[in-house]
Amino acid sequence: MSISCPGRFERGGSVESHMVTAVFMHGSLYLGADVQPLNGLPFFPKTKLTLSPFDPATLMGSVLQPVLGKTTWTLPDREWQIAGTHLGELEYGPLGHPADGEFEVRPVHAFTARVAYSPQKLSLEFSGRTESGFEVCHYAGKVEKLGLTPWEFRVRFEVGRESLQEFLQLPEGKIDSFLAQLDKR
Repeated sequence: MSISCPGRFERGGSVESHMVTAVFMHGSLYLGADVQPLNGLPFFPKTKLTLSPFDPATLMGSVLQPVLGKTTWTLPDREWQIAGTHLGELEYGPLGHPADGEFEVRPVHAFTARVAYSPQKLSLEFSGRTESGFEVCHYAGKVEKLGLTPWEFRVRFEVGRESLQEFLQLPEGKIDSFLAQLDKR
């Protein structure tokens, strides 16, 4: 399930959107900007950033106390610098008619993730630079225009307290202890 949050999605030095749609799925974090309806579907992002592997558990720390049978949450503000061979992609499109599946794709090989907690919200920022990209047309099944200019990106958004359970995918039994730890900050 996706959530839309106030934020800022920047691509190539320009602001794409002041709303960010975020969803964790299959070990990846998908962030969308410039959300628009398409063929009756509720949302279709014009610009999409995929970061992988990334999981809700990455954003929080927990220590299981086996004797007490409880989970103790550790919620320090955190920053990671992640580099690798293929950590996601920044996709822009559709370029022409939405049905032909024509997009620009730029691989992500490094990014920085920052997370900060407060009693009211979770603040997140993801920034980095893509590698050179290419244009792909899914309908025609071809890749063309290799060597597209790399882009810098920065996505900042805040998840309000009322949306944390859904965003972090916490089970019903864990959200109360998690929110109690937030209140201690």
